[in-house]
Amino acid sequence: EQIEILSPLPHPVRNIFCLGMNYRDHLAELGASAPLKPIYFTKTGPTTADKAIVTIPGMTKQLDYEAELAIVIGQSGKHLTRGNALDHVFGYTVANDLSARDIQFERGQWFFGKSFDGCCPLGPVIKLNTTDQEPDWLIQTTVNGQVRQQSRTSQLLFGIRDILIDLSQDLTLLPGDIILTGTPGGVGMGLKPPQYLKSGDVVVCSIEQIGQLETRIISQT
Repeated sequence: EQIEILSPLPHPVRNIFCLGMNYRDHLAELGASAPLKPIYFTKTGPTTADKAIVTIPGMTKQLDYEAELAIVIGQSGKHLTRGNALDHVFGYTVANDLSARDIQFERGQWFFGKSFDGCCPLGPVIKLNTTDQEPDWLIQTTVNGQVRQQSRTSQLLFGIRDILIDLSQDLTLLPGDIILTGTPGGVGMGLKPPQYLKSGDVVVCSIEQIGQLETRIISQT
């Protein structure tokens, strides 16, 4: 019998919340100023699992990777505070915010370039939140074994409490909500010259204490 590994949250309760430009080293490689407030966008599900195969969308020539710490909400809440925000976190997992850069910037907003079949690998597991401390874990991406991204989750410009407090001002967070907290420096478009994903590439996004999320990239037939 064959065993199929599934995403820990294959069908999010609604669109996946994402933060842009939320690591200092990512801002530096883009030559961008730090935002004064969090920058949000969403992307669609379903999510894909560890060791999933993702087909390069026909609309792009610039498919890129983004390792991210994903927050999974376990308890609904609104108007969260620094004292109770982490009580609403069920746990954390690894996400790869796959992005079609040419489409992302051509359209003037990010949704379309970040929403396509297979656009959000997630997993391999959810690490339960058992502490009132924000995690300080190594986050890394390799492409074909070569390290591309390496940072720590403590380097977020806006931390987990900041994000939850801000999002919940007038929006009720729901159990099962997924929030991608941003990606560190080292994305393909930030390299000189840029290095985008191609057929046959194996991308591994990993976060200390959670595990590795592997994605295989293929071209359309």
